[in-house]
Amino acid sequence: MCAEESYPLDLAFSHAYAESALDVNALNRSSGAAGPLQVTAVAARQVGVAWPLTTAAAKVRAGVRYMKWLRSAYAECTGSVRTTLRHYGMGRGNWLRFNRGELTCSTTVSVARAELGCPGNRPYSATIIAIAQRHPELRTTSWWGS
Repeated sequence: MCAEESYPLDLAFSHAYAESALDVNALNRSSGAAGPLQVTAVAARQVGVAWPLTTAAAKVRAGVRYMKWLRSAYAECTGSVRTTLRHYGMGRGNWLRFNRGELTCSTTVSVARAELGCPGNRPYSATIIAIAQRHPELRTTSWWGS
């Protein structure tokens, strides 16, 4: 899948591990996000993947394509894996609020709480990047930016 999409396997693996502990059937009941990369219906449709996601391949493909789409859609994502992961986890509107310093630990956006370093939350983007870096055997293609 990652080879077909020209996407780094180590990054996809670490992202899926952080989002769902690699559970292909993971489902977030509040957001409706599904699969190992916790893709929402809006994100899947944005990148041309039919919803609902019915196969493991479709679930991974949707997440990978959405990461690639974010990278091409927003200039700030072009040069930064961390920023792309934050967009993915928070959504564009919440990322803009986060970037302007408008979100606090009282937000309901779990990825924003994690990135803010709020008590009881593990860092989101740093965790994904660290997991990927611990698995150089999965490095298939270069990442973009920082």
